[in-house]
Amino acid sequence: MVYRNRHRNAKRDQTTIGKIIQNPRAARLFSLAMALTMVLVAVSVCIQYRNVQDQRKTQQEWHGAWQAVLMDPDLTALQEASENLVIKKRGSVQTAAMKDGTIAGTGDKQFFEMANLSIKKGRLPETGSEMAAEALWLDERGFSYRIGQKIQIDEKVFTLTGILDSYTANWTAGNHVPQIWITRLDKPEHTLLYMQAKSGYEAVFDEWSPKSGVLVRNMYLEYGYQPFSASSLPWTIATTAAAAGGLGIMFMIVSHWLDSRQLNIIRLKSLGADTGLLMKPMLFLFLGSSVWVLPVMSAVFLAFRPPWFVMAGIAGFWMILLLVLAFAAWVILFHIPSRVSLHAEKGYIPEHLPTGRKTVSCSMLAGRWLWWNWKPAITGSALLAILAGIIAYTATGFWFDTEMEKQVGRKPDFRFYPASAEASVSQAELQKIRTIPGVREMYSYTIRNDLPENDKAYSIGWEGMELSPVYQIPGEYRSQLSLFAFQNNGTDLSPVIIEPDELPPLADVLKHNGINLTDLNNDDALLYLPAFSWTVAGSADCPKIQVFPDNPEIDYGKDVTFRTDVSLAAGQEILIRSPEGQSRTARIPVLVRQPLNYTVDYRGLISDWTSSFSLPYVVIVPKGFFGSESANRVEVWTEGRRDAAIQSDMAALASHSGMKLQNDAVTNEKIIRFFADERLLYCVLTVVVFLVWIFILCWSVIRVRKSIKNFLNRLRRTGTDTRTCLAIRNQIVLRIGLASIVFTGAALTACLWLQLSFIPNLSMITRAAPSLVDPSGQPAGVLWILLRITPATYGFAALSGLLQSLLCMTGTKQAMDIRKINKC
Repeated sequence: MVYRNRHRNAKRDQTTIGKIIQNPRAARLFSLAMALTMVLVAVSVCIQYRNVQDQRKTQQEWHGAWQAVLMDPDLTALQEASENLVIKKRGSVQTAAMKDGTIAGTGDKQFFEMANLSIKKGRLPETGSEMAAEALWLDERGFSYRIGQKIQIDEKVFTLTGILDSYTANWTAGNHVPQIWITRLDKPEHTLLYMQAKSGYEAVFDEWSPKSGVLVRNMYLEYGYQPFSASSLPWTIATTAAAAGGLGIMFMIVSHWLDSRQLNIIRLKSLGADTGLLMKPMLFLFLGSSVWVLPVMSAVFLAFRPPWFVMAGIAGFWMILLLVLAFAAWVILFHIPSRVSLHAEKGYIPEHLPTGRKTVSCSMLAGRWLWWNWKPAITGSALLAILAGIIAYTATGFWFDTEMEKQVGRKPDFRFYPASAEASVSQAELQKIRTIPGVREMYSYTIRNDLPENDKAYSIGWEGMELSPVYQIPGEYRSQLSLFAFQNNGTDLSPVIIEPDELPPLADVLKHNGINLTDLNNDDALLYLPAFSWTVAGSADCPKIQVFPDNPEIDYGKDVTFRTDVSLAAGQEILIRSPEGQSRTARIPVLVRQPLNYTVDYRGLISDWTSSFSLPYVVIVPKGFFGSESANRVEVWTEGRRDAAIQSDMAALASHSGMKLQNDAVTNEKIIRFFADERLLYCVLTVVVFLVWIFILCWSVIRVRKSIKNFLNRLRRTGTDTRTCLAIRNQIVLRIGLASIVFTGAALTACLWLQLSFIPNLSMITRAAPSLVDPSGQPAGVLWILLRITPATYGFAALSGLLQSLLCMTGTKQAMDIRKINKC
């Protein structure tokens, strides 16, 4: 009974406290703000979800739902794909070319589902004399769409049983996918395995390197939600603005609500009510005022029909909003005093001096003013410094992402390199590559002896020197030679021979060094013999020798510099011997002694042929020197097109010519999108933080100038002269300036340390740039780019630290002018 009475009394007390604290007008405003906020947030989230779904549907209609296709795999690769547990669907297609060029094929149902192909009319073939045709194939050959008509292809006559959708050129090339579908192929030429991974495991195709076949990825499919993409950014901003604006408005309503009941709360606290007891009725008041959210969410569900997890996310946001407001109300209630205290008026100047003081100095009065106005002066300076550091950080990130996006544009999307020593790309195939739509630039050249294998190496010699590589490594280090990524257990370094086919930057590089490549005859060659250094790295037990060309601008701490045999001079003849023992004589009109890889930008492109100039021994021969018109190295840059069609075309050309294909189109496009989205994020953050910085700067300067003016007016009425007022003003502004400098320096130092020490998304950045530091001086190193950007961004941010004190000083002299101040 006693417990029941206590419970009843406590419940009655809470009801009484709720009636004392409640404010019907504030509650109605809170309810309206909560309803509007939830309407805006829920509608924008549902619209974003619907846009994402529509976008994915459109992507799959135009580019297919498959994520990767494996072309011409062997049994090992097929077994590897079948055993991969994260691959959800596998659709296989077999194709063969008929005599008239028609691609015939067979496929399973999984392929039709992933390719988004459907039978528009009729059905799929069931017997060997039936066929289903692509609509475009019928159009090109002048056939009608009549089901049951007889169509002759080569010596075979088929009955048309079905018409399929035309393939879109956005996701496949016509020479890889069947144009007609039949039940059986006599001799399949190509096998295509279309695959789709489980949700959340889409990156498996980016990391998978099959043992055989060519893997082509469908890079136009987007997985997951990208809030900062071009289509989602407006709704992301709307959602963020609605959430932040609604939270701010409701916080102001709660603050005004409790301020209007402050005297009642003080009385309750003086009677023994603690913050927790006062907070319980506030929670019920919040929940009662938020009851309108339930019909709002019901209306949104009926209008948009979103899935349960979207509605759960909206409900979770509502609960988080209530918890944040409840915490804010608890903080306000906690800081309301339990008794009323009288406070002196701000700006009050005492009539009597403090004990021990006989005079009031300008510094003392400036300190008194600073103590009274610490919010706009000190807190304002600290906030401005922090925001300036954030602006410098985000602006640097925006600039850095722009530079990194340029770095990706410098890298080739496709690289052809030989699968065997005899493999090469013919001129006819090179011409096909040039005519593919979307190809922006193509380099073709031949490199011989690019791997240091002495048993298969070219060698040269001249009068007074036998046929052998020029540079000899000391005997005690011969087994530890480490030439970049290659390990060579031999005793010397073999030459590298470059034969350009279409390599304009090589001509530009040589012309920059006074050499005209077009002036070389078929019996001439250039010899690249600069001074090189080698350093011993590693431990004493396992030393490694690293070889690199001398760069006068960089000190590597080199151990030994060895130079070439000076017995060779321009105009002499050399003898070039191939691994097969064939010899060829060439005249050397020019000897290149200066390192070439530190002099020019190579037309702004990152190419593999430039790495040859990092080797200590290169022979450059004119086109056709060895009697071949082909090339064993091809690099292709594309512009605005890296879809599956161009990937499959490149894969077909590489397979036909016996070359290996390094397909970086998907990776490059993914990195470009990543940096574009991140750059957009940094841009939005920079603009938003800059606007907040402007607002706080204006608020701080206006408050400080107004306070200084009022303070000096009071001093003038006590008989203080203008000179003393100016001295006090200067002391105040000096202290504000020192505070701004200290805060700005600390904030910028912390942000700069964070920028250089913790580089976000480092794995993506290192995939975009060749290295963290590029010693050649080319604009390719990550830290090189950061160190070039940070002085400008952080320098402007440092100058902004003085802006507050300068604006506070401007115009206050007129406020202290004796002609404009009324003395008492």
